Amino acid sequence: MRKYMTPEQQKIWDESIKIAKGPPDMPFREEIDILSEYRDKVRDEIFYDKSILHPGTASLSWTLCSKAHHAAALASKVVDCARLRHGMEEISVHTTKQIMRTYVSVFVSTAEDSHHKKVRMETIFSFLGALQGMASISHILIQDTLALIGSKDTCSDYKIDESGIDRAHLEYQVEMNNLKDMLTSAHRRGLLDLYKILAPTLHLAVARTKTCVLKMTATRKMALGHHLPGAPKAPDDS
Repeated sequence: MRKYMTPEQQKIWDESIKIAKGPPDMPFREEIDILSEYRDKVRDEIFYDKSILHPGTASLSWTLCSKAHHAAALASKVVDCARLRHGMEEISVHTTKQIMRTYVSVFVSTAEDSHHKKVRMETIFSFLGALQGMASISHILIQDTLALIGSKDTCSDYKIDESGIDRAHLEYQVEMNNLKDMLTSAHRRGLLDLYKILAPTLHLAVARTKTCVLKMTATRKMALGHHLPGAPKAPDDS
């Protein structure tokens, strides 16, 4: 897209990209950059490649690339949250990052398949499964923390509803499984039915995952910050 910009527009664009990329030590920075490239390539195809015969397919590819990029950025936030520690008994930063890396690899593969127009149902389900796994890790993190400090081991005006946290995670997983069932049913009816619901389903899946993950990480940070102000941040040992 840069070749269509004026020098001033290119400068503004480059500065915006630099800000959007985040800090240099951001977890999965390299993978997120790769996902940005895939997303931008597909977007350029949609807007500037007049030879595309099926713009709807290109639009779906952009949706997948965009959602994969959002998911990887969310995975980075989970690792950042894991760096806040209360004790050595919690799941380690190294373990968290290694697990999350497997999910980020799925997100990159999803974008790659989308860019090369090789998306299959397996691609979609792997992507959704990685989203669910990411949410589960964020749930484990808050569970470990609460097990150490106790949901009531804080000031009298502060209390974490552990059952509410568990219920939110369970409801999320049930909804995600229902989305998978919807896609499977649509696929059995035919590709046309599948394409009608695929993009909205992906939007919903990523939105629900973001809500769940941010709820878990925010609650954990609140618990650590309230119980132990200035909670130490563990180094990234991987």
